[in-house]
Amino acid sequence: MQTIWAWRLPALRCPCLHVIHPHSKIKLMWDVAGFSLVLCDSFLMPLSLAWDVQMGEDEACSILLAISFWISLFFWIIDVFVNFNCAFYSQGSLQVRRLEIARHYACSWCLVDITLVAIDIMTAVSTYSSEGMPDSLFRNLRSIRMIRMMRLFRLMKLPMLSQVIEEASVAAGRQWLVLVVAIVKTTFTMLVAAHCLSCGMFFVGRLRSEAGLLSWLDELDAKFIPGYVQYLHCLQWVLTPPAPPPIPSDSGPERLYAVFIVLVTLVVIGSELSKITGTLQELRTINSESSRKRREVRQYLQAQQVPMELIARIMRFVDYKLDRQSSVSLDTTLISLALQIELHVSQRGSFLQLHPVFGIIYEAFPGIFSAICGAVEKHVYGNNEFVFELNSWATSMVITEQGSFSMFSGIGNAEGFHGTRWFAEAALFADSVVHSMSLQATSFGEAFTITGRDLAFCLSTSPMCTAMFCQYAKDLLAELQKMAPYADAGDVQEAEVKCSWTALEQNQFYTALHPDPKTLLSDVEIHIDGSRKDSKDHVSEEDDPQNPNHQSPCRAPHIDGIDSATDWDLAITSHGLDGKVAHEQAVPNIAGFVRDIMQGKLPAAERLAKLQEVILELHPEHGSHALLSLAGERERSESACLSIIALVTDDFKSFTKPQAQPVLLSREQWKQLRHITAWAKPDEEMLQAVLVLLATRSLGKSKKVIQQLPENVQRPEQALLCLMENWGNVVPSVASLSSTALDHIRDALEIHQDFNLAQMLQGENVAASVAILQLHVEKKGQDVFKFYILFLLGFMSGLAGGEGSRFMNAKMAQSTILGVSCLLHVMDSSPAAVYWTYIFRRGEQLVLPNSTAEDLALVRLACLARIQDAKGFKHLHAAWTPLGTRERDMLIKHFVAGGIAERAYVLEFLPLCVANAKQNKFVTVQSLLEVLVDLLRSLESACEELKAADGTLMYVVAWICLVLF
Repeated sequence: MQTIWAWRLPALRCPCLHVIHPHSKIKLMWDVAGFSLVLCDSFLMPLSLAWDVQMGEDEACSILLAISFWISLFFWIIDVFVNFNCAFYSQGSLQVRRLEIARHYACSWCLVDITLVAIDIMTAVSTYSSEGMPDSLFRNLRSIRMIRMMRLFRLMKLPMLSQVIEEASVAAGRQWLVLVVAIVKTTFTMLVAAHCLSCGMFFVGRLRSEAGLLSWLDELDAKFIPGYVQYLHCLQWVLTPPAPPPIPSDSGPERLYAVFIVLVTLVVIGSELSKITGTLQELRTINSESSRKRREVRQYLQAQQVPMELIARIMRFVDYKLDRQSSVSLDTTLISLALQIELHVSQRGSFLQLHPVFGIIYEAFPGIFSAICGAVEKHVYGNNEFVFELNSWATSMVITEQGSFSMFSGIGNAEGFHGTRWFAEAALFADSVVHSMSLQATSFGEAFTITGRDLAFCLSTSPMCTAMFCQYAKDLLAELQKMAPYADAGDVQEAEVKCSWTALEQNQFYTALHPDPKTLLSDVEIHIDGSRKDSKDHVSEEDDPQNPNHQSPCRAPHIDGIDSATDWDLAITSHGLDGKVAHEQAVPNIAGFVRDIMQGKLPAAERLAKLQEVILELHPEHGSHALLSLAGERERSESACLSIIALVTDDFKSFTKPQAQPVLLSREQWKQLRHITAWAKPDEEMLQAVLVLLATRSLGKSKKVIQQLPENVQRPEQALLCLMENWGNVVPSVASLSSTALDHIRDALEIHQDFNLAQMLQGENVAASVAILQLHVEKKGQDVFKFYILFLLGFMSGLAGGEGSRFMNAKMAQSTILGVSCLLHVMDSSPAAVYWTYIFRRGEQLVLPNSTAEDLALVRLACLARIQDAKGFKHLHAAWTPLGTRERDMLIKHFVAGGIAERAYVLEFLPLCVANAKQNKFVTVQSLLEVLVDLLRSLESACEELKAADGTLMYVVAWICLVLF
């Protein structure tokens, strides 16, 4: 996390706790205080020297001088330590190391500051020393009063302070304030120079008068007039140099000083006056450009005889836009690219960060965020002007920033808002997006837009950020498709914002940066009040502790770590890596629940509730699925468990409960499913293991789980195995299984990782995949294969959820029964025979020709396209026919290749690509087939270069799914 934030920490604060940032508010306030003390010194020090004012006297001027002196002494002593703890910029880089700070300060103001502080200390000691102290160095300093004037060296720090004030003025967004600061600084320089010259004039006259010589004080008889009148005489001669002061003819020093005054007045004060004149001229220039534009607009409107009311509204908008726009353009050649990026972030980053995905990009990919800040385009809107209208094409994402707006969906009431909101985010990732509402400015307002093309250009430099955005875009579009229709525009916008946050929270980059403590594997706790008591409710008579004579075939001898029959009621599980025990947890008695199912003691209406009680992962509030926000997967897992229970107990009504009457599973199909179930010969131990596997299988697909596991175990099957081995608190039901059942689950997951029945049913895999299954069955045995088949029946039945099987209806059961029936012959037939028998009979079910290689290729393509009737095949054949002979030959070769005797490619997610191509009017199935031909040619060339042998099965994962989404 430190590396993520390191890019923008220097712009905010110094990483070291005790180092002060040079642009922090504390440092600015400290500099302002120092500036005030320097001003006070520049006024009091010349006065005290000229009029010989000493500290410690009872006069008001002496008291004021003493107060100023002591405040300045303590302030400048502390200032030395502040400078040793203040970071600085060196060639654009912020230096925060103390050694570098000390070296920089020692080479600049350190010696001057320490010398001036030492002089102040010696002045204090000499001024307030006791009367009996002999003459010493400190008392001799009283006669060298000029040395006290060295404190005015601090005036040399004023340019640095004025620069800080100018930077603060620019940050405030007021160019005129910079010019005002410049005028004030110039005026102050003139006043300080005039004040010092005036005090010097009186000082020279007083010295001659004290020496018994005539001076201008004697000429004007001004020795005994009030001091402020004496000061005004001197100030008048300084400010009006053509009028010579009344100096005695023999007073050379006064005459020489008068000449000095004239020279300084001409050089210093004259140059400062010219600076003020130039600054005022620059201030007028800034306003003149805006005045010229206003004048041209007004003249045009008058020439066109525009009505007065419209002129007034136009001129108000012109005034607003000119006020919001800069009167000058930035010459980007004067600043580096890095500084330009920081400039964009400072101008637009504050409101872009409010968007979920831009906020995470700011956090994880600051360089990309800066590019996005530079890519957004600003628009200014007048009162009652539409930003976009309902049902108009959305070509860019819109983000409001300033002003008041009103949104209206065409139904319900319009809703007003002020500030930042975003609209049409889907336009960044999809074409043909229309606005679901109208957005109208109800005052002068500003909005920013960014197009998908500009966003893609910004992402092009970071593959990782691009991958994050692709995942976010896919999840966002899926959430938007599920969004319910709303009447009010406010509800629509709120729902779209919720979709954005939901898509972001599913993103692995977000969860890596902001992990939810509840979903950390080490913190998952499934504690259900009364779980031990609930488990008693599921103990069958045979498991009753009051019946000690009964011995269950699935008792403790088959379960690791359980010593007695009563331990079935409460199993203890622990989790942790390296054998570390994190906590203990109660596991209800699943075996008793299964026994009641097998013996018909549990009514169908109570199965779901009891299932959620005994298999803790499925608990709707406290289970693993609920903690990991997997409500959809929990529903599918419950459907799979209820379906396999219905198959084992021959409960047709419960199995088909969620199915619609037109597609209700037929009795003949039910008999075929029951025949497959009977072939597996499920007993209590097998059914218990299958239920646990079906209930926990989807946990291995959770992004929140996968992101916490090592990279080598992030496939769903591997992830579930890892949870079983190391995180028993996430899958507590596993602890209730015997060692044999656990071995069956491990073996089934290994098979499922290499062979997927759903892929075979869709024609996605090849005959070589069946050969891999055959090798597994030979190695693991027939019992594991039966367990796997029973698991497949439950898995396929639960794909669509429902309290029963919504998926295994009359249409979908055809291919599933056919595919599983073919797999039952995997050990007595060749893999190619098993695979192509399924393809051949699937063609017969769809009434498709299957006599030639092209026919078989089309049947497999129909499986890939998920075609269920002749009408769907007609559209597919219409896309196939226009292809050229070479293209069709290439596709036929690909679709009939088995990967055993010839090379074959498995294009994962190809069925999804075909389905998306059918729904996307811009990407047709014919275009997809043409792209597929090009891909196959590229694969052939790559394999030739790699010298891949024939008979090789090669996997190409997710090749164009995102493109067609």
